[in-house]
Amino acid sequence: MHHLRQLRILALRLTGVMDSAGSEGDRILGDAWSGWTGSPDADANSPDARSPKRLFLVSALFLLIFAGLAFLAGFYFLSPRLRSWGTTWVTVFACVLAAAWGTGALLYAVLVATLCVKPGSRIRRLFPRNLPRLFFRPCLRFFARLIGGNADRLAHSYIRVHNAWEERTSPPVTADRILVLLPRCLSRPQMDQMKAQCRTAGVAAVVVSGGEAARAAVRETRPASVIGVACERDLLSGIHDLHPRISVIGIPNVRPEGPCRNTQADAGELGRVLSRMTRKTGSGPGTPV
Repeated sequence: MHHLRQLRILALRLTGVMDSAGSEGDRILGDAWSGWTGSPDADANSPDARSPKRLFLVSALFLLIFAGLAFLAGFYFLSPRLRSWGTTWVTVFACVLAAAWGTGALLYAVLVATLCVKPGSRIRRLFPRNLPRLFFRPCLRFFARLIGGNADRLAHSYIRVHNAWEERTSPPVTADRILVLLPRCLSRPQMDQMKAQCRTAGVAAVVVSGGEAARAAVRETRPASVIGVACERDLLSGIHDLHPRISVIGIPNVRPEGPCRNTQADAGELGRVLSRMTRKTGSGPGTPV
């Protein structure tokens, strides 16, 4: 029961981060980790929240099925009252419910179909750039509050889906329009390695201490694409702040020593993202960072 209570609190914090993103006040770096016990288990404050894309996609599918059942139940209980007003009202109500559920199902099908396209072969954007995010908040409430799932793991899975969506739908950019944001809490060896990767790719890299510093760096450099390395909660805030106005790719970190202390990230993933983004535009190395 204690873990479930902590999880629900975390779900509220996550949705609060997305609601308050872009406000003048910036949260203290790591304040969402105040309840971390130092244990690497899969509780709400797990230092390693890595999870595959299918977690988010399956959660969205279950949410879609749950919404369909709720619509059917609502129609079953309300149709007798509407029938007393006239059969036209029953027909209109049924069409509204069918249209609402059908729209959600169509968007979900588009999302899954887009993720099946080969990376690097950019498809034509016929749907909103923020399509994955349309499913995230409902999924978070459904997954974390109703079935007791780990919200950080769902957020990590969502970020993976968002990244895959961006790789297939974002417009091409040159290396000088890409900004890499690195957290100050990265371990020194990884910080040096990632800076070297950015220099090789000709991409600007900035070390930031938190969300406000990251927003200031974006305002100053005015990039077309941002690659952020941070915890899931900071990445969610960044995606909410910038996307879809600016293309955002998130690389979640791992916190083996706890929050904001010698964190680690996949340098290989950063290298692959930089390679894909610069290769599809034919960009070569530019000015070192």
